[in-house]
Amino acid sequence: HRDSDAVAASSASLSWHQRRIQSDAADRRSIGREWQARTRLREASAAAALSRHPHVPLLAIDYEEMTADWRGAIERVYRFLEYPLDPAALRRMASIAADRRHRRHHYAAADFGL
Repeated sequence: HRDSDAVAASSASLSWHQRRIQSDAADRRSIGREWQARTRLREASAAAALSRHPHVPLLAIDYEEMTADWRGAIERVYRFLEYPLDPAALRRMASIAADRRHRRHHYAAADFGL
């Protein structure tokens, strides 16, 4: 779970960075509207699917929880799935988490009309 406006802004930023490489006409506001619509559609589709299948087990992980304690969140996911968490896989995840290249990207929602 993450605030839908934050998801739309982050997605718009990532999309804009990719599009501007290929075009001099990549418009931030139109990309913002597109990702706001996509985000709302995804949320509505997910809610509809979940309401049709209330018997299916669900694990919710908040974005803030994942960013504050990624290891604890991953361990919760593996426990929920009843899947063993391989120590080598956990070490690789830790390596990625520690890598400075995998830090949050910087953007302002207002840049995308959001």
